[in-house]
Amino acid sequence: MAQSKYVEGVIISKSSFRPIEYANIQDKSKSIGITSDSLGNFRLSVSSKNTLLSISCVGYESTTIRVDPETFVVIRLSPTESQLAEITIKPKENPAFEIIRRTLAHAERNNPNKISQFKASHYCKIGLSGEILKYFQNSTADSISKTDRGLLIVENLGDFFQKNKQQKDVVKFTISNLPKNYPVNLFTNSQINPFGFYEPLIQINLNQLTALSSNGSLQNQRFYVNPINEKTFSQYDFHLIDTLKNSSDSIFKISYKPKKGVSFNGLVGEILISSDGYAIKEVFAKNADTLQILNFKIHQLYEQNDTQWYPHYRALSLEYLHKLEKRDLKFTFSIEDYFSNFTKTFESKEVYFDGTYRIISPKADTISRSEFDKLRSVELLLRDRQLYSKSDLFNQKPLFRKIIVPGMAIAKTSINNGLMVGPFFLLYNQLDYNQHEKIRLGLGIQNDIQRSPRWRIYGGGAYGIGDKKIKYEGILSYHITKDRYNKIEIYGGNDVRRPGQNPLLFANYVLPQKIGLNLGSGDYLLDNYKKIGFAAYFKPFNWTQIKLFFEKETRAPVSYKLAENTVSDYNHTGLSIRFARKETLLRTGYFETVTNPYYPIIRFNVSHFNSNKTYHSNFWKANIVVSHQIRTKKVGKTMTNISAGHAWGILPFQYLFNNLSVPLNIWGSNSKEGFQMLSTAELGYNNYVSVSIFHDFEKTLWRLQSPWFQPEFMIGNKMAIGTLSQSAPLVNGKPLKDINQGVFEVSMSIRNILKVKIRGFRIGLGVNMVYDYSPERFGPSRFGIRPFIIPVLF
Repeated sequence: MAQSKYVEGVIISKSSFRPIEYANIQDKSKSIGITSDSLGNFRLSVSSKNTLLSISCVGYESTTIRVDPETFVVIRLSPTESQLAEITIKPKENPAFEIIRRTLAHAERNNPNKISQFKASHYCKIGLSGEILKYFQNSTADSISKTDRGLLIVENLGDFFQKNKQQKDVVKFTISNLPKNYPVNLFTNSQINPFGFYEPLIQINLNQLTALSSNGSLQNQRFYVNPINEKTFSQYDFHLIDTLKNSSDSIFKISYKPKKGVSFNGLVGEILISSDGYAIKEVFAKNADTLQILNFKIHQLYEQNDTQWYPHYRALSLEYLHKLEKRDLKFTFSIEDYFSNFTKTFESKEVYFDGTYRIISPKADTISRSEFDKLRSVELLLRDRQLYSKSDLFNQKPLFRKIIVPGMAIAKTSINNGLMVGPFFLLYNQLDYNQHEKIRLGLGIQNDIQRSPRWRIYGGGAYGIGDKKIKYEGILSYHITKDRYNKIEIYGGNDVRRPGQNPLLFANYVLPQKIGLNLGSGDYLLDNYKKIGFAAYFKPFNWTQIKLFFEKETRAPVSYKLAENTVSDYNHTGLSIRFARKETLLRTGYFETVTNPYYPIIRFNVSHFNSNKTYHSNFWKANIVVSHQIRTKKVGKTMTNISAGHAWGILPFQYLFNNLSVPLNIWGSNSKEGFQMLSTAELGYNNYVSVSIFHDFEKTLWRLQSPWFQPEFMIGNKMAIGTLSQSAPLVNGKPLKDINQGVFEVSMSIRNILKVKIRGFRIGLGVNMVYDYSPERFGPSRFGIRPFIIPVLF
């Protein structure tokens, strides 16, 4: 830091002498550039005397000057003459309307998500800062101060690829103000930052804030109506502020805000549109709802390269105001993405599109900060440089070096679900706790498939303290392609599982993900199974995977008794299909999580079971699950979940459907699947259909201006019917029941009935209500009510 040399200065207008904000200052020799702040000030690192700087800004003539280090310069830019591009304005029409119409007409071509293929260098900075807005002293005089302090900074550097609507961010180097053992990239995620400003709805999904597994809570996401949409003139007011001349084209500066009296999640801000292709050149947006607790700001800048407009800069900041008695604190979580060196072609061996949106290599954090400084092409803020300096001092303290750093190394290993030991990965995926096994102890081991992407060799074993049984499993795969979606596999195991569970295809992880037993706290049914099989996986289309398999499986009851023929032995042949639109994985080292920001998600399976026992018949079985989310501009969002299954033939009890009841499923606003009233130990059916529909009105139903009373309603309805057309098996001496009269549950969730402030944070009080209106009651009560407390974000 001490060896760096800088030139400082201010940029002002030659005619009005006012400071010019967002002017571009670039070192021509190193292609390093920054922008001036709101007062026209800038500070740029230069390495030699007589450095040539290029200064430009929309609406002003560009200029170049030569500067020396450690100097202060005043740069005056001359305004250019404004000239409106030749467009046709209808009589008495808002002049901004025709510009917006042309922008919509060219949206398909200019949308960066629609570019068929490109590669770019990518620098990403993620930061968390705290700002003290005001402080009142004990004296009668009020003292106001403003202090902006950095709390966290994470920098990633690598390449960004896009091809056929698939995107992949390959992070080669990463540093942070925290020690290297801190898993900061697991707690941060740049995918929440909108890529482009052309989609009809701009999604702010707080479930994507981190790369850790997060639930799909509807209340943690909002869809804001983009002013660039086909029906925008009935939703937004536009105002043409200025027309700026920029070399060969005109730049139209337009402000926008929601119309009065129109209730929807809207945006307010400014947009700059170039007459060259009527593409967005720059956009500023923030939430229009001033009573929203978590505010956000979007800033995007586009540059033209070979007639194509690319996203050069995009930033998202989330601001939370923490109100205390004597001071207000504003916490800001920011994500800044810089793209440069765009090229339309790249070698196929440079990247494998395997469904992973972001990859951070296991050795990305081994780079030193001094080496990273040489690669960074963006000037750091003074706040960021101070944060790095302070963190160096803290990290040298004995408490950090001897306790916290080693402790975080253990935590990182635990979060990663394993540890690299030589050429193998030691997995903790066998550890679990459930009602049957109590504590499940075990380990798994797998080769490093990032080094050897053609082969996967995996084995795992566990011991249940409660049942005193040993379980094991193994996988041997050969990957035809390195993307892990086209492969052949041999697998087998000996374990326990609930009967009636449907074979469905899940997301493809680099490390095996084991689903824990969910047995609830009451009666439960459990089978022991032994299996060995062969499968072939294919990926014929984007976001699609197909599995063909053959397996030999035996099952025997563990926690219950059947009247006769307890052991089943089948040769099982089947086909599984999974389609998840734009489903992506985030991989940090070896840790992977799945994000589903888009829908639908479709899972289908059809199987034939050929019995090796004379007392069991052959049968067919098929099932499908479809999850979909419908986002509307004015009335919130709807989540639907449809599942159905059908079997042909006579099925043993272990293979009848019994998948609609969900143990330990606490009824609430997130219970979109499963019925809490159904018993897990008394039901079975060989055909069924189930539909659940949940609609979240958000604030669109009743948008009040009270800061403490802003109720948000969600209603839901679940329906299912299942019949048992064969003779009912006896389970524990009782005949099995079906749900041929149907089960029906309706619910209402009201959030933020009362907003209260607890130690500066806004907390919303709400209530969930459910009513079972089925013809036959399966639980102790038909009506349930439960209050809940959630943080207020939107």
